[in-house]
Amino acid sequence: MKAARRHPQRENPIDTRPTKRSATATATRTRRGTPAVDQALVLRARDGDSRAFEVLVRTHASFAYNVALRTLRDPAEAEDVAQEAFVRAWRALPRFREDGRFSTWLYRIVVNLCYDRAPRMRKQLLALPVDAASTMADRRPSPEAATADRELVRAVEKATNRLPNPYRMLLTLRHQQQLSYAEIAEIAGMPLGTVKTGIHRGRKRLRELLAEDGYMESPATMPATQSQPGSVIAS
Repeated sequence: MKAARRHPQRENPIDTRPTKRSATATATRTRRGTPAVDQALVLRARDGDSRAFEVLVRTHASFAYNVALRTLRDPAEAEDVAQEAFVRAWRALPRFREDGRFSTWLYRIVVNLCYDRAPRMRKQLLALPVDAASTMADRRPSPEAATADRELVRAVEKATNRLPNPYRMLLTLRHQQQLSYAEIAEIAGMPLGTVKTGIHRGRKRLRELLAEDGYMESPATMPATQSQPGSVIAS
């Protein structure tokens, strides 16, 4: 039987505040670390290597901040959430499962902190009835399709900010973070069918908002082939 690993004291974690650059960078412009690299850094950090944890912070700070900002729509709150998420991650490293992914674990912490600040959001997600959208195939988002039209991209950004909190969070995880439905379900702590339904309804509402702003036809009249599979406005 292996001896229990001794972990360093974590009362004074390193500074995890997102820098100005990471706070304003979009998720698509920052490369996430690979699971293998993250795993090696986590093991070093668990042994007290704060520099290894600093690398994890630099790698994932913009993603954590972006999810919080999209969900809460408040830069100050988003920065607080991102900082608190890394503080909690640092202190909880001894409990991190070695077979897990650091990014998924971190996003779960971020989302739970968002739930704390927007308690109705969890209830709204759980109240979603599972409909036909729960059988959607897991097609990965297409960055090329999402960025093909810069004006439309700006319109999508603006319209996304007008969506209800649950839809903003799910679409951010799906299309900006490019996570699978299964990953989002684990992060959000929701059934897979609920996640698929929420994303489907969020996209539908997003298309309606874009139609109202004159950027595309109403979903009721738009041909099925007009939207590109994998894009944020695809059905």
